[in-house]
Amino acid sequence: MFWVAILSLYLTSSTEAEIQATRALQLEVEVQKLTTENKKLKAQVKELSKLVKNATCTLPEKTETSPQTDILPTLKIKAERLPAPKSKNEEKTLYERALNAVDTENWDEGLLRMEHFVKYFPDSSMADNAIFWMAQIYLQKNETELARAELQRLQQLYPQSDRSAQAKLILKDLPDHRGGNP
Repeated sequence: MFWVAILSLYLTSSTEAEIQATRALQLEVEVQKLTTENKKLKAQVKELSKLVKNATCTLPEKTETSPQTDILPTLKIKAERLPAPKSKNEEKTLYERALNAVDTENWDEGLLRMEHFVKYFPDSSMADNAIFWMAQIYLQKNETELARAELQRLQQLYPQSDRSAQAKLILKDLPDHRGGNP
């Protein structure tokens, strides 16, 4: 009986040691993953800091090719101004690039590319979507007043659009921090 108890104690401590070793390895792997993720996030912060450093907020210029209104400050990134499209054939490509930036949650690039698209293709069937996406990005960034301005611009420029109807519903639910009634 004595030997059974010792054998049982040995097996229990051996199993516990194996479990602890396995947990230690799992923790080590998790620490390595977190370290790698931390490095990636630091690189993203560094890149965003550069973008913010080079950004200014100005009122959009009114041009014949741009359906801008006075209600919206537009983000302009000096270091990465996008070139004007060379032809009407670039319409779909520019929109897809803008949408890709949104899909990858690269908010500032998405805003820049969507605004660029609207500026050069205001008559596109996708221009209302571009403005709607800009409003969604601002909401994602908790910039409610900029989102409100985009939604109002959408309603003003594309009143017959399905997106305009969606904008009306969203505007109704947005809190009003401008001192007026909600």
